[in-house]
Amino acid sequence: MALAEEAAPHLKQEDQAGWLERLEDENGNMRAVFRWAKEHGEAGNVEAAETGLRLVIALERFWRGRVYLREGLEQTVAVLAIGRPAGAIRARALKVAATLADARGDYPTAHSLLEEGLQILRELGDERSLVDTLQNLGNVLFAQE
Repeated sequence: MALAEEAAPHLKQEDQAGWLERLEDENGNMRAVFRWAKEHGEAGNVEAAETGLRLVIALERFWRGRVYLREGLEQTVAVLAIGRPAGAIRARALKVAATLADARGDYPTAHSLLEEGLQILRELGDERSLVDTLQNLGNVLFAQE
C-alpha cells in the first residue's frame, strides 16, 4: 500500500517508467492486498474496504499505463461492492472505475459509475471534484454518440 501511494504522483512525471516497473514487480503483492481487503471487507471491516479503495486510487495510472484495464476495473468494482465507505474516497474510486470502463469503451458502465460519484460529490459540496467529474461524464456522453 505504501509503495503504491508513494508511486502514484510519480506516474505523472518523467520518472514514471521506473515506478511502473517497481509496481509491476510488486503486482502480486497488490493483488494480495485486494484479496485481503475483499475478505475482511465482506466480514464488515470498514478499514479493509477503505484500504482497498485507497489502493484502487493509487493504482489507476499503473493500470492504464500497463493496459491492465480489465483487471483494474474488476478489482475496483469488487472493492466498491464490499462495503460502503462513504464520502470522497468512494467518489474517487468510482471515478477510477469510470475512467477504466471508458478506456475499455464500456460507456454505459462509465456513465453509471460517474452518476453515482456525482451524487456523492453533490452531497459533500465538493465543487472542484464535481466539475471534474461532470467533465468526465461529458466526455463519456460524447463518446457514446
